[in-house]
Amino acid sequence: MNRPSVCRRSLLICSVAALCLWLACSAGAATVSFSDTVPLAVTNWTSSVTIPLFNPALGTLNSVTFLLNGHVEGTVQFESRDAGPATVTSTLSAQVVLTRPDTSTIALTAPTFSTSDSVTAFDGVNDFGGTSGRTHTGLTADDSSTHVSPPPASDLALFTGIGSIVLPVSAMGVSGATGAGNLLVSISTSASAEVTVTYDYTPEDVSISIIKYVGTSASGPWNDANAPPGLGVTPGDDVFFQYVITNTGAVPLSGVTLTDNVYNAGSTPPFIPAPPIPNPLAPAATYTYVYGPVTALAGQHTNIATTTGTSPGGTVVTDTDPANYHANDVPDLLQAFPGNSGGRNIAFAGYASALDDLISSVPGIFVIVPQQPGDPAWANYIQAFQDQVDYTLKNVTLCKEHPDIIQCADVFPSGTICQQGTPNIRLRWPLMYEVPGTVWTLTIQYGTSVPYDDDGAGPNPLGYYHVQVWTWQVDATIASMKDLLELFHELPFGLDEVPLVSDEVLYPILQAKLDAIQAALDADPQDLLTASFILGDFEMEVQDACIGTSPARPRPTGPGTGIAETLENPACCKLMADAEYIGFQLGILQPTK
Repeated sequence: MNRPSVCRRSLLICSVAALCLWLACSAGAATVSFSDTVPLAVTNWTSSVTIPLFNPALGTLNSVTFLLNGHVEGTVQFESRDAGPATVTSTLSAQVVLTRPDTSTIALTAPTFSTSDSVTAFDGVNDFGGTSGRTHTGLTADDSSTHVSPPPASDLALFTGIGSIVLPVSAMGVSGATGAGNLLVSISTSASAEVTVTYDYTPEDVSISIIKYVGTSASGPWNDANAPPGLGVTPGDDVFFQYVITNTGAVPLSGVTLTDNVYNAGSTPPFIPAPPIPNPLAPAATYTYVYGPVTALAGQHTNIATTTGTSPGGTVVTDTDPANYHANDVPDLLQAFPGNSGGRNIAFAGYASALDDLISSVPGIFVIVPQQPGDPAWANYIQAFQDQVDYTLKNVTLCKEHPDIIQCADVFPSGTICQQGTPNIRLRWPLMYEVPGTVWTLTIQYGTSVPYDDDGAGPNPLGYYHVQVWTWQVDATIASMKDLLELFHELPFGLDEVPLVSDEVLYPILQAKLDAIQAALDADPQDLLTASFILGDFEMEVQDACIGTSPARPRPTGPGTGIAETLENPACCKLMADAEYIGFQLGILQPTK
């Protein structure tokens, strides 16, 4: 989704606040309209329309708008019997009135057609024609009138309930002709009416939410994992899903259901929410169901949870949320790992004994080995070679996809680059400044001279043309962030030879905050509030410490020291990007909710 940047400096703090507060959103007004008609008839007439009442189960009625459309049509004939010329005005009109059952007026309209004719003295023939008469046929006119109630306030009660209300409608012809002292007039007036009643109301505050998490234990920790590739596991691992349904409205919901597009009652284990979902589910109430274990299968997996519920007024609400996991035979990539110098890089202690190895972290590197010496090209990634089936390589493509991020998006822009053909493919990728969620996809196309099934019991049929896809993703965990922070405390920043993290007072504080986050998650995997506060504080500490140049005077702390943030060494932004990623993975941040 599009993520606003208004909270860039305190993204995690803003998200923490969302965990603490129910955000009140004012429900917009809604309308519902009903219409009835009185067909065309010769005036004068009295009739009625029947309008459904406003069902109070829909919400609170605010106002009633009445629209009365009146229509008139007919014929006007006249003959002037004056001894001299005259100008005669002919009018076809009717008054159409809508009233309440007590006959008080709601709306009145008067559709009118008028025309003027100049005629001579009486031509001696009463034929509504010639030079002294006229006949106007097919005359029509329309008019409308609108009234919004209240006032009176009593209309809100009058028009609220179950059933319908009958409203009297009448039409009285007021057609005529004027302008000559002696007129012979013949008029035919018919009228019809259409009544539309619109109820403006504040709907029930009815809504429901579901968040689906994925993890490797029934007790968590849980990953929201809305976007692929999601949680990384190994084929054969146990995978669990947690479904959290919340009545986010102000009215109880009945018949709340929970379904999954992949798992059902016939799955292993059966997908049967237990204990049963409360009926009704009260406002602000939450229901949690944990499903699993299921066995992780190789590849990318996405499944979608759906919940529905019905309000007292009959409004059905629904919500969906996906969860993703991917299972590879290779672990996710990390930017740093624990390491050492084999005891050769030690601290000096004067007359005391030398201290332990100072190298505690080393950069991560992603290396692709296409084949072993003597094997055909890309044999390590082609199933046919493993099954001792001859193959012909057709094409090889490696694509690297950078994800969208919020923090430092200008430093780590999203996008995809692809390399095609073996000579053009980079096989060695340093990972220290790679953003978590970055994915490499290796696609190999090859052919076999005999029909070959490249996925065994999988869905692919026997064939001569084959495609194999391998993916790797950069991950970040609290443990890998500690390693990365250690690495930044060891690598140099500029010619002054201070570390990338040059503030010696800040460094142990940041490491302690990461330890505290992990301790909070270990103590209660469901209590994200404590972990989110500490993670937000960690992010703020890092951002406040960004420096664009290495300290000119290599003091251990104070002005000029901090965390490197340059084009070549974006260590500060890297730590913030990792904090953001971990926030999304833990569910502290909700990218699609």
